[in-house]
Amino acid sequence: DVPAQLSILFSRLLMVGAALYYEIYLREKRVSLLESLNSQIQHASEEKEKFFACMSHELRNPLNSLLASIEILPSTTDPTKRAQLLNSARTCGETLLHLIGNILDVSKIKENKMELNLESCDLREKMEQIIGMSQAKAASKKLYLKYIPDPKLPPCVKCDYQKIAQVLINLLSNSIKFTARG
Repeated sequence: DVPAQLSILFSRLLMVGAALYYEIYLREKRVSLLESLNSQIQHASEEKEKFFACMSHELRNPLNSLLASIEILPSTTDPTKRAQLLNSARTCGETLLHLIGNILDVSKIKENKMELNLESCDLREKMEQIIGMSQAKAASKKLYLKYIPDPKLPPCVKCDYQKIAQVLINLLSNSIKFTARG
């Protein structure tokens, strides 16, 4: 019977059409998902590049100060200045060690879960160490660097010294880098 065969053929065509439609739908969903994943991967890659650019800058500053201290040390005969240069080199090394610890702790940085390490310290003394780290670099450019502490600064404060040091080292390093004379 022709009408029955046409009905069967029509229903089969509908099933094939529905299956094709479903396959096209799934393919479009996969393409959309792949495009979304690709966009997320590109964004993550850009963020990673920004992070490494920032970290290379953060590492370069204390490393340059360390190298400048070591470079000047052999020609320095004054025991006080030699001690200052050695102290500066030690402080730079400690700062580098701390920065490397931060790099290795990327997950905390990425999730904004970096915690402050509050400790009591003599901020004047620490500031003198940070200035001392930059003295050799400033001297190599014939720049004069002087630290005058605020008399209102208490002798002992509670702070995250490493984070303060990181900011000040960058500020001093950039100041020296972009100052022609003074």
